[in-house]
Amino acid sequence: MQKDEAHIYILDIENVDFQKYQFLITHEEEKKAGNFRQKEDTQRFLAGRIFIKKLLAGYIGIAPELIFIKPGINKKPVATTAENKQLPQFNISHSGNKVLIAISNSDVGVDIEMVEDIDFSSFQSGLFSLQEQQLLSSAKDPTRIFFKLWTRKESFLKAIGLGLIDNLDSLEVTDGIHEFTCLPLKERDFEIITFQLKAGYIASICIEKGVKAVLSYLHGFPF
Repeated sequence: MQKDEAHIYILDIENVDFQKYQFLITHEEEKKAGNFRQKEDTQRFLAGRIFIKKLLAGYIGIAPELIFIKPGINKKPVATTAENKQLPQFNISHSGNKVLIAISNSDVGVDIEMVEDIDFSSFQSGLFSLQEQQLLSSAKDPTRIFFKLWTRKESFLKAIGLGLIDNLDSLEVTDGIHEFTCLPLKERDFEIITFQLKAGYIASICIEKGVKAVLSYLHGFPF
């Protein structure tokens, strides 16, 4: 991976054989997975952990079982090894039967959402700026715009390691025209790339400006 690249992977987990990769799941991860009420949520979580370990192992040339995921600043997951070998940064999001992963040498955040009909009118207070609310109210497809704005906010906050904040309406992420927007933070600019998948998903990737996103779409684990 080049220094100015972020590798983005979209994984379809519909036909993943989880038993085959059970050895990569730690006791803590198994326990966390067991807390999910829905089987689909458990599978998405496990797929993300398995997939990122396999990918990072390929990048740095070690066995995937030697990579461990732990909470970092503000609980943003980070990867480490027993020897504290330097690892790229990463971020994971999952929805439906898709897992979205970004790997980069710089800060990165991702979010993917399955587009479905919801009553989002109650979400607008404190969530969207006045301009974003106007965009929603005038949109021909407000559901798509809602998920577009939501994934942008999520990906940006995950990139900077904040997670969700109370005053999301202060975070302006689009003007409704461009698919890219730059946001200054501590003398850095971040760029948010939003795209829609044919299967009914919307995803956003937040990377530092100047970093090139390289996208790969995978059906099942390619290894």
